[in-house]
Amino acid sequence: MSYFRPIDTTMDEEQVQLCRKEKLRFLFHMYDSDSDGRITLEEYRNVVEELLSGNPHIEKESARSIADGAMMEAASVCVGQMEPDQVYEGITFDDFLKIWQGIDIETKMHVRFLNMETIALCH
Repeated sequence: MSYFRPIDTTMDEEQVQLCRKEKLRFLFHMYDSDSDGRITLEEYRNVVEELLSGNPHIEKESARSIADGAMMEAASVCVGQMEPDQVYEGITFDDFLKIWQGIDIETKMHVRFLNMETIALCH
């Protein structure tokens, strides 16, 4: 749960960046189910299908389409324009960092713990 602690306001920029990278690494490993250092389309589909499985209005095929579209977007961010016969092998951690660049995860990916002091390190 330490990954979800709010950023300590006394942290310097380097510590904030380290904390951000650790949060993203944690998130990356949630998707990279076989721990090979790459989020494949199949792994991403599995996570999206699992997340959306509780919604009775979204069928499995719709969840698959959502995952496919997101993976195509990731490929365009990470690789750029791909050739028709080029295969996108999946998202590496460096690609994952590029995708999340500029997104404020510090305020979106935290949990406030009651009666506990925020520690200076992420974990």
